[in-house]
Amino acid sequence: MCEYKTDLEGLTEHNIIVIDIGYSGKKKSCGIASTLEIDKILKTDKHEFTFAECIDVVLMLLNSSKKDTLLILEAPLSSCHIMGNPSGRCGIKRFCESKKQICFEKQDSSTRYWYYGAGATTYLSAHRFLTQLSKGLSKNSCNKNIYISEALLSFKKEGTPHHVDAKFILDNWDYEKTLNPVDCEPSLPFLMDGIPSVQVFTPKKISSNG
Repeated sequence: MCEYKTDLEGLTEHNIIVIDIGYSGKKKSCGIASTLEIDKILKTDKHEFTFAECIDVVLMLLNSSKKDTLLILEAPLSSCHIMGNPSGRCGIKRFCESKKQICFEKQDSSTRYWYYGAGATTYLSAHRFLTQLSKGLSKNSCNKNIYISEALLSFKKEGTPHHVDAKFILDNWDYEKTLNPVDCEPSLPFLMDGIPSVQVFTPKKISSNG
């Protein structure tokens, strides 16, 4: 099984794959966007898949890549417990002198905590996804570095298709805007070499055209 790297400072020339992940028994609940030429590699122009299809597609993309890859999942990749009880996560801006903690799972009176509702569902789906992905990677793919980071795209006023959200994250990803979670644990300690960083996106509206 391959291990995912979490220290993005080691990134040089690389590809990016963004997965807006869902967890449905029948629906195409996962959207993908990438710097790789998905249409040519997959020989299809569809970018939304079932959960199982998504694993196969990402495996194909990773196995075809000749560079290191950054995987960005729109799902909680860490957890936080205070006094043994689940708690909302907070983080510190990576490139900021201030060490003030930002509780990024809350905006005004709205919350999207990792441990219930949609947060819990995507936490579970990411756990399964990354485990199965690691098992399926070829030895050649494991020789290249696979980095991992979390995107939190929430508090939208209108719903948008999964592939549109993935493309928005890809187009607006900025390493310098990531947060380092504080007092958290990685969701997959046996597959991650640290705690994945988080970039929070709070757009008022996302164009359905991507």
